[in-house]
Amino acid sequence: MSFELQFFKPNHLQKQVDRFWEQWNRGLPQLATTEFIPACDMEETDSEYLLTLDVPGMKKEQIQVTISDNVLTIAGEHKEEKKEKTKGRKITERYEGSFTRSFYLPEMGNWEKITAEQKDGVLKIAVPKAAAKARQIPVREPSKPEAKAVKVA
Repeated sequence: MSFELQFFKPNHLQKQVDRFWEQWNRGLPQLATTEFIPACDMEETDSEYLLTLDVPGMKKEQIQVTISDNVLTIAGEHKEEKKEKTKGRKITERYEGSFTRSFYLPEMGNWEKITAEQKDGVLKIAVPKAAAKARQIPVREPSKPEAKAVKVA
């Protein structure tokens, strides 16, 4: 496999080719992708990590937020409402399908107090930082190596 092709998702490329030929056969070639990957802004404050994602047209029931081993995963599925078929041609550019985004977070997160809110097509996730536990570290003298007798033959 060449270096350049390692960055393509095999299923995605196949879906694009299939979509192109399907539309070509219908007389509507379309080269633009409709794959949806929500844009995300990340911010770190003194007290928390903030993630803001654009999820237009999605309801909160269509979005799942999970945390496992310091990896925050946001997944969702957007389904178009079923409409009655009409005569004539139809071009659709709106997204329908699923997405997944994952973010590695430092171990300082307080995983039990994560909040997620979705309003007007914007998902906001706040991960509070766990308070660092202060502890006393004893200072001691380095241990001296133990002298051992060695026989020379």
